[in-house]
Amino acid sequence: MQKSRHQIKKYSNRRLYDISQKRYITLDELKEMIRSGTEVEVLDSKTGEDLTQSVLIQIILESQKDEGKMFFTNDFLHMMIQYREMAQSESEEFFHKYLPNIFSAYVQWQSEAQNQFLQWARFGWSAMMPGFSSTPWGNPPPFQSGGNGHRDAEEEIERLKRKVAEMEQLLQEKG
Repeated sequence: MQKSRHQIKKYSNRRLYDISQKRYITLDELKEMIRSGTEVEVLDSKTGEDLTQSVLIQIILESQKDEGKMFFTNDFLHMMIQYREMAQSESEEFFHKYLPNIFSAYVQWQSEAQNQFLQWARFGWSAMMPGFSSTPWGNPPPFQSGGNGHRDAEEEIERLKRKVAEMEQLLQEKG
């Protein structure tokens, strides 16, 4: 079953009208709707032409400009243009089928890795890794806690900062 899409009408003066909310919205509001998981469809108000892709690309480019973060590198954009011109049908299959799957797999992997790390931190390293009861230096592993993982992590970080400061002082004294 396909999800229903939130319809937006785009007028010639670049204004966007949200049909369901019955009001004009800004490009930033549209971006926030998409970030929150809403799927949108942008249609030309006069012709009904689907403008979704061009508006989504505009959002990406505007965000890149406003936030000063480069989502696409110049090299990647050159490759996209060159590859698309080289083999139209193959590039369409790549961009429609494979690239979204690659990106989706990356996002899922990143989420799973973050969840695994949080689980390790929550239950302590040794609970997740049998036989790992202490570090080679005899200290308990980081985040080993009885349910106070965040506080224990902060304490461990502070302890490590003190150790680094002590070592820096020793190096300065010897140097």
